[in-house]
Amino acid sequence: MCKQNGKIKNKVLKLMATVIKLEAQQAQGEDVAAKLAEETKKLDNNIATDKANAGQASTAVPFDAAIAA
Repeated sequence: MCKQNGKIKNKVLKLMATVIKLEAQQAQGEDVAAKLAEETKKLDNNIATDKANAGQASTAVPFDAAIAA
């Protein structure tokens, strides 16, 4: 469970970066509304899971902040 909690934390970070990227693209006029809604839903679900697991032990999992284009 510790490793899973660490993975959820990494997913939140990755999805947050993806949402910010999509918001920037949308602000520049690109049509990414559907993808933004999908990624925001995933982010919300993972944040809820992370909050539910607050206080539990977690194991650090390597995180690569690179975002796929």
